[in-house]
Amino acid sequence: MRFLNHKYLSLVVPAALVVACAAQEPVRPFESTGRVWPSSPEQARVAYVTEFSNPADLGIRPSFWNRVMGIAAGPTSQDMIRPMAVAATPDGQIIFVADPDARCVHRFDRIRSRYDCLVADSGEALASPIGLAVTPDGKVHVTDSALDLVFVAGPRDEVLQRLELTPPPDQPTGLALSASGDLFISSTASHSVRRYDPAGRLVREYGGRGDGPGQLNYPTYLWLASPRELLVTDTMNFRIQRFGVDGGVLGAFGEAGDVTGSLARPKGIAMDRHGHIYVMDGGHHAMQLFDRQGQLLLAVGEQGQGVGQFWLPSGVFVTAEDLIFVADAYNGRVQVFRYVGDGA
Repeated sequence: MRFLNHKYLSLVVPAALVVACAAQEPVRPFESTGRVWPSSPEQARVAYVTEFSNPADLGIRPSFWNRVMGIAAGPTSQDMIRPMAVAATPDGQIIFVADPDARCVHRFDRIRSRYDCLVADSGEALASPIGLAVTPDGKVHVTDSALDLVFVAGPRDEVLQRLELTPPPDQPTGLALSASGDLFISSTASHSVRRYDPAGRLVREYGGRGDGPGQLNYPTYLWLASPRELLVTDTMNFRIQRFGVDGGVLGAFGEAGDVTGSLARPKGIAMDRHGHIYVMDGGHHAMQLFDRQGQLLLAVGEQGQGVGQFWLPSGVFVTAEDLIFVADAYNGRVQVFRYVGDGA
């Protein structure tokens, strides 16, 4: 380990203290910019808000000691590389991003003006963080599809702790968390979704490989639509399936295709408070909105790097305040939108 020269620190620390004592900027609200879909004269449903790739884009400044060490040893990159999943607290003020190429979970805490790159409690980097689920107070669960493990960290924890599950999932990807603490996990390699109680015991398993009702073919992302309904991205069946949490099949929509409204590479899924279902499609490079019956309402996006364009997008998350976070994986960013329609 390299130690810093005391004489050098005596010059660095006073300067850093001046920076640290500066007034903290207020949290900037997430406000729409005026870019909307669909365009006039049709009624707007989705509005563009912002994008971010690092803490500075959200107005988060480095902590005092990070500034000291940055001055002394040189800054380190805090940029996202390949964000695959995104989740947030209901107010959208604490945001988590799973990033397999950075091998950590980025935590952007806008309230505390703090950024962390969360790794395992052993100090080792994660192998392939893919799925996220967050409690209202900011406790995060994350799957690692390569390690076949699930980790958890509290709102102020600086590392992730391993969560013991019996039996462990097989290539875990998508996550959903109920209000009672039950954890739903896509066990992708076993073509099923597993439900664990708060003690980590398996209480129910949905699916099994196939293309019939209730069967799954490499399921990935999940969304708990209500206390009684689970949405599953049935990726290689090119559809979304709706399960009752008691195990019953409630329905499905979607089919393979290369036109708007079809599904080519469905990944992230979410639902807003109006009942609209958001599906990210890496094949179409788009975010598609459906009603609960599976009728297409709107498609946003095409391949590109501009506003409202995507490059192999993956995860999506919608807050209680209709903020829409999209993990724009190969653009190395999260784009933020807001639903502005009338609820229909």
